Amino acid sequence: MTELTSFPDETETRVQRVKRHIRDHKETYVVGAIGLLVGAATAVLLMNKRSDDIDIEQGGSIVDSPHAMISNAVLMLEAPRRKGHPGYIIFDHGARVGYASLNECAKALHINRGELSKLAAGRPANLNGYDLEIMGDAAA
Repeated sequence: MTELTSFPDETETRVQRVKRHIRDHKETYVVGAIGLLVGAATAVLLMNKRSDDIDIEQGGSIVDSPHAMISNAVLMLEAPRRKGHPGYIIFDHGARVGYASLNECAKALHINRGELSKLAAGRPANLNGYDLEIMGDAAA
């Protein structure tokens, strides 16, 4: 039977055991310290980054810092611009109801979205008897 040598010597003091442990696991501690430093540096950089999309307005004047503490301030966020076609406005002549998009109309009337796309393209479409008309493009 082999003797286990990984256990500390009975005569070793606590300080000596800690030193030996640190020496044996030095690589693990170095990698952990590097990870901690990278994380801290990233947090500092992100906290100091200014956003051009946020304006804080008070009394008609724009405050330069987005982190300013102002009472009675209005926070104005600029929404990302939507790409592509703005969509179609659809009018149901039977129910006299307007819909803001093809998806909204399809969900409300339980019609296949593809059939509404055919209608918008000017092709024949199966609309389950609904009298629908494309009124035009939605406002961009």
